[in-house]
Amino acid sequence: GTTLKSTALLCFAVATTPLQATIFFTLNNLVSSVHLSGFVQNYLEVGGEDVAVLMSTGNTVSNLTGILIPLVATMFRRRFGVAGWVTPFFGAVAVFHMVCAGLFCMLAKVESARSLRTAMTMQEKLSSIKQEVAAAAEKKRRRKEDAAIRKGR
Repeated sequence: GTTLKSTALLCFAVATTPLQATIFFTLNNLVSSVHLSGFVQNYLEVGGEDVAVLMSTGNTVSNLTGILIPLVATMFRRRFGVAGWVTPFFGAVAVFHMVCAGLFCMLAKVESARSLRTAMTMQEKLSSIKQEVAAAAEKKRRRKEDAAIRKGR
C-alpha cells in the first residue's frame, strides 16, 4: 500500500497537465485503503490501552495535512511554476514522515516501559505466590508434627 501511494504521489508531483494531476491524485486516493490498513495495526500494537487517543491524533494530523498541502502546493505552483513546488513538496513529505516515525518510536518506548512495569508486577505477584506456598507448606508441616506429637502421647 505504501509503495503504491508513494508512486502515485511521485507521479502527481511531476504531472505537467491538470488531467495527469487528476489521474495520479485519484490513484493516490484509490490506494489509500490499502495503505491505511497497515497503519491501523501499528496503532493497535503501539497504542495499547491508549489506542483511541493515538488513532484520533493520527486522524487529526492527516486531516490537517489534507487541508494544508493543497493550499501550499497551489501557492508554490503560482509562485515558482510547475517544477518549482516539487522540492518543497518532497521536503514537507519527508519532514512529516520523520515526525510520524519519531512519534511511533516514542510510543514504542512508552509501551516497552509499560511491558517492563507489567513484568515487574508479575515478578512481585510470583514472589508473593511463592511466599504463600511456602507458608502453607510450613503450616502443613507443623500440623503433621503436632499430629505426630499427639499420637506419641
